Amino acid sequence: MFLAAAAPASPALLAADTSDRIAIFDPPPSRIRIVIEPPPAPRYAPEEIQKIKSAGKNVEIMIPATVEEFNKVLPECDVLLG
Repeated sequence: MFLAAAAPASPALLAADTSDRIAIFDPPPSRIRIVIEPPPAPRYAPEEIQKIKSAGKNVEIMIPATVEEFNKVLPECDVLLG
């Protein structure tokens, strides 16, 4: 699995030990939009999707069915799972 975090809309303080793959936002964003790559990316069970959603206060998960849909929602995402 690959995890990428996009920069928030407003400047945020990043922890000094942040790697090049995971950013720690302080303060945290008010909502997080997660995009799961379209096939052939791994499929997640409904229980797994619910567990991810319940990990935050305002988590949205988008699961595009095609590469075209994926490319359309990608600019709006904060996290990419694939």
